[in-house]
Amino acid sequence: MLVHDHLAQRGGAERVALSIAESLGLDEIRTSVFSASRTYPEFDQVAVQAMPMSQLGMLRRNHRWAFPAMAPGFSMIRSDADVMICSTAGWSHGARCTGRKVVFWHAPARWLYQQSEYLVAGGLASRTVRAMAPALRRWDRRAALDGDRHLAVSSEVAYRLHRIYGVQAEVLHPPVT
Repeated sequence: MLVHDHLAQRGGAERVALSIAESLGLDEIRTSVFSASRTYPEFDQVAVQAMPMSQLGMLRRNHRWAFPAMAPGFSMIRSDADVMICSTAGWSHGARCTGRKVVFWHAPARWLYQQSEYLVAGGLASRTVRAMAPALRRWDRRAALDGDRHLAVSSEVAYRLHRIYGVQAEVLHPPVT
């Protein structure tokens, strides 16, 4: 099983999620928000199961509005898979698995650890995330430490993971450019 933060844009993390699914023959991806028109058309080849919040059009258009709800949403994902791969830059590593959990890190949650560079100052979403940041950081740390194996897209991301969570991540460069 593959779990990915959100599929509501066309970016590098989404390309990597597709590559993981294709190379491992996975036919299901669990995510928070899915917008087929805003991400890669190849996701039509996979059964994407999105959280109920994905039904809200405003969240499919701007997934950042959903950030505060993503922690509890991913905490509710449970799987009996032998191996769960969490492709994450923020939330999917909070999913739970009775088997082994491999976390493929694109980055630690930028909106928690690099707020001045990532969040628009003064916006409602920014104020909400800033107010909730202490609780979200506690959740994030617990979720990160639940992983059985950590892979990072670069040595810089591996360094950040060690600094923030104290985990040793093996660098595995993404299979796409």
